[in-house]
Amino acid sequence: MDRDKALRDRLRRLEGQIGGTVRMLDDARPCEDILTQLMAARSAIDRAAGELVNNHIDDCLARLPAEDARATVSRAIKMLGKIS
Repeated sequence: MDRDKALRDRLRRLEGQIGGTVRMLDDARPCEDILTQLMAARSAIDRAAGELVNNHIDDCLARLPAEDARATVSRAIKMLGKIS
């Protein structure tokens, strides 16, 4: 699916960002620079998690009977609460 590819691409960029942050540590870059990168990575993880849950909700609404979809969406909303 295109959505899966988009999410996979997002996670691969995040992987590169984490690798870059490790290199910053190895290069003894200033703490503020490293922290900025870590905060950006955390934000990217949150966006990826939100995208994943959004895709899951869309799939459930499209293929599940109404009652099952409602229960699944409710669980997805609870999962989003854990992300924040």
